[in-house]
Amino acid sequence: MLYCSILLLAGCLTGRSVAAVDNRPIQQAPFEMVDQRPADERTTRWLSEVPYSCAFTVRQYGDEAVSPDRFTLLREALNTGLHERLAGKTLLVTHFGIYINSAQRSRAAAIIHGEGLAQSLRDSALASRFDRLCAAEEMAEGWLEEGHKGTSHSVAIVQITFILQGRVHSVRVFENASSPGTAAAIVRAIGKASERIVAELRAESSVIGSGAGLS
Repeated sequence: MLYCSILLLAGCLTGRSVAAVDNRPIQQAPFEMVDQRPADERTTRWLSEVPYSCAFTVRQYGDEAVSPDRFTLLREALNTGLHERLAGKTLLVTHFGIYINSAQRSRAAAIIHGEGLAQSLRDSALASRFDRLCAAEEMAEGWLEEGHKGTSHSVAIVQITFILQGRVHSVRVFENASSPGTAAAIVRAIGKASERIVAELRAESSVIGSGAGLS
């Protein structure tokens, strides 16, 4: 399981943390994990300050927002689920994005110019139209899928891409971030992503349960 140590995840807005304690011993991971993410993925920031941009409601969580860091959490999950099968191998992680798509960041409030009621209504209508039109292909990161369109709560999104044995693997998971809070939602989302990676890599193994390496 993911929770193999005392885990603290700092909330970007509140500065508070969520703790999860598991006293089980952690085995030394027999594989390498190399961080090859671009530099602009490592900081906490809104992806756009322009209210007409589809990325206006998306906040990226940087490395300083998660402790232990996201790589520690992923390594522990993979070590638990695939210990022998990953022995001697190297995972090149090219993308490990954590995002909150926040419906609470009002596009309408940002673009209303205050020229009177009629203009405000037009601005609000324009903001609503942008929210409806912002489809997955219009955003580089942190987009919502069809089932989330029009949602009134924030959504945590974890996207991981890595290369193993020359093959590219990608996972993308969502988690409701409205309750009990953003920090806990990110923890759950990282856990979901890690479990999906373990399941997919196990499914690709030619000999399950024999101790053979992944092909």
